[in-house]
Amino acid sequence: MSSPADPRPPAAVEPAVELGDVHAAPCLLGFALRVAEGERVALVGPNGVGKTTLLRLVAKLLRPARGEVRASDSVGYVPQDYRASFLPWLRADRNVLLALEARGALDAAARARLDALLDALGVDRASLAKYPQTLSGGQQQLLALARALVGRPRLLLLDEPFSALDAAHRALARTVVVEASRQTGATLLLVSHDLEDVAAVAERVVALDGRPARITTDAPTASVATAPLARLAAGSLEET
Repeated sequence: MSSPADPRPPAAVEPAVELGDVHAAPCLLGFALRVAEGERVALVGPNGVGKTTLLRLVAKLLRPARGEVRASDSVGYVPQDYRASFLPWLRADRNVLLALEARGALDAAARARLDALLDALGVDRASLAKYPQTLSGGQQQLLALARALVGRPRLLLLDEPFSALDAAHRALARTVVVEASRQTGATLLLVSHDLEDVAAVAERVVALDGRPARITTDAPTASVATAPLARLAAGSLEET
C-alpha cells in the first residue's frame, strides 16, 4: 500500500492521545496506546474487536472501568452510526452548526469555513435546507464530516466515515480529511475496514485482534503488508 509522503512525528513529541492500562470489558483489558500530536493513525481489525469502543473512550463518551485515557477536549467526531447523531427536528444546516452555536463560536469565519468544506466535499447545497432523515446515507455522512471538521478541532475521531459514499465523493472526502489534519495539526484516529481509506489517510496502522484486544501490528502504513492486513480487517468476532 502507498502512504502519504509526510513522515510520522518523532517519538519525542508529546502524545495527543494516551491510553494506559485501560479496562473496558470485554474487549479492552489492560490496553495501552500512544498517538503523537498531529499523527494520523488507522485502527483496523475484525468486527467486535473494540475499535469503536476505543474511539468512544477517547471521545470521553465512555469511561473505563480502570486505567487512564488522556486526550484533547477539542474533538470532531463522526460516529459509525452517523444517522443517529442528527437531531431530526432541526434542518441539516442547523445540525451541522449547532455545536459552534452552542459554544458561541458561530461567526463569519466559521460560516466561511463551512462554505469551503461543503464545496470541497461536493455537497449539494439544497440538502442543507432539508431534514436529515429525508437525505440519503451518503448525504448525511458528508454533512457529518463537515460538522466534525468545521470547528477546526485538535482531535479527529472518524469511525468508518466514508462507508456510505460513492467513489467520487469518497476520494474527495479522503483528501479533505487529510488536508484538514495537515493545515490545523489535528491528530486523527480513523477506524476503517477499507484498506484504500487506510492508505489514503493514515501514516501509521495499528491492527487489533483477539479478545481482549491486543495490538498485532503497529507500523508506518507504507511498511505494512497488504494481504495479512486485509485478512485481519475482514475478520469477525462476536459483536461487543
